[in-house]
Amino acid sequence: MATLSNPNLLDPLVRREIVNEIKTFENRNRKISSLRDYEVYNDRIYKYVYDKLAGQLTDKTVRSMPVVANLNVAKRIVDKKSSIYTHEPIRTFGDINDADKEAIEAIYQDGAYNVALSKANKYYNLRNQDFIQVVPKHNKLILRVLNHHHVDCIPDADDPEIPYAMIVSAFDKTSYIDSDNVNQKIGERDDYKASLERYQVWTKEITFVMDGNGSVMGEIIPNPIGMIPIVDVCKDKDFEFFVQFGQALSDFTIDFNVAWSDVMYTNRLQGFSLGVLTGDPNLKPDDLTIGPNRLLFLPTNPKNPDSKLEIDFKNPTPNLEASLKVIESLITTFLTTRGIDASAIRLNNSGSTGFSSALERLLAMLDSFEATKEDFDLFKKVEYKLFEIVKAWLNILSGTDKLDRKYWVTASIVNATMSVKFHEPQMLETKAEMLDNSSKEIDLGITDRVSVYAKINGVSEEIAEEAIAKIDERRRQIIVEAQADGEAQTNT
Repeated sequence: MATLSNPNLLDPLVRREIVNEIKTFENRNRKISSLRDYEVYNDRIYKYVYDKLAGQLTDKTVRSMPVVANLNVAKRIVDKKSSIYTHEPIRTFGDINDADKEAIEAIYQDGAYNVALSKANKYYNLRNQDFIQVVPKHNKLILRVLNHHHVDCIPDADDPEIPYAMIVSAFDKTSYIDSDNVNQKIGERDDYKASLERYQVWTKEITFVMDGNGSVMGEIIPNPIGMIPIVDVCKDKDFEFFVQFGQALSDFTIDFNVAWSDVMYTNRLQGFSLGVLTGDPNLKPDDLTIGPNRLLFLPTNPKNPDSKLEIDFKNPTPNLEASLKVIESLITTFLTTRGIDASAIRLNNSGSTGFSSALERLLAMLDSFEATKEDFDLFKKVEYKLFEIVKAWLNILSGTDKLDRKYWVTASIVNATMSVKFHEPQMLETKAEMLDNSSKEIDLGITDRVSVYAKINGVSEEIAEEAIAKIDERRRQIIVEAQADGEAQTNT
């Protein structure tokens, strides 16, 4: 039985064929879909809302109507679910000397790794897959968060869920966003198309850059770290590398803004009184302006008393309340299908945000926690894979002018280990619950008042003992004074 083999990237005909595959209709559609989600999430919604309205109405009508394109439901949902890096994780490095540990901590800190990983968490929740590339740049190691429209992949012949080669390129998005299709001689966004045909190719063995014809630019060099410096942030695959993911979030966000645009347009058309002039057309003024600080003269015909003009105002009554209820029902239903509490997005200011107990607070926190609980294991794997790539780069670049001296490490870095702990919600007792639980513990004989006072007030047991003694002394004085008053009244 013949075994499958990976393509020979040293062959220029193979490279040309790969570029042609990158430009196929199916692959470009994958990138266009990714770009659309990316643009919507980053608040660039107007084009998509405008196009949707123009498809339903006419371009002339849409130009005259208020286009609502600033209600980003997708961003709110994604940000709510992406809470892994809201608090900085605790990374513990092992099998490493102090100097190397400080160097790695500086790499993570100076490279803003938590910021990049937080972005990766968000883009993962946007499309269920994104990528993190570790790039030596500016004498340090930086992270680039990549989306589907930034990368292509040659799957491994034996396992299509893992890459044989990763190809990073700039997607020509001007064909789909704000392009005027006119080649001008001055510098503009369309002019960089000529330089877009650049593909950075990585396998475990080699790396190189090729152009749109598959020709190598520069040299094909050995991969210095022996691994592809890109982390595939993904959890579920179906025997293929790229995850097939729908666009429910961006679709709903666009439709939601379209619905609001319709409501605003209805309000504009029917929210004002309309002046109506009735009567003899021969008496109609040539120019009629109605407004404040103006006198209106309506002429009459003395020869014909019945010939006159009358002016009136008609008040349309659009059912905007019903339209708003439809929109509210739409957003509530959609959020429910996404596993998000509808209170995450409100159409009014009603509702309380207070919690009556610690349990209610914890349950509210768990709404966000449940949305990311399954992602914790994924991002632990991402952290470990990222750490292996960082170690490999540090091992190769230390002692060279490609890396700042503060990041240099010893050769033993290859044996370093790392563990990571993410922040999780914790049960917090309210003071009333703490007192109630403490009272039960005192009744059971498993604690005393001094320990309870110290716990509730956050003081030492010595201070708590003095305070309890003063309280007991005051109680005794109150009892003595009450008894003295009672005896005096009895004698009287």
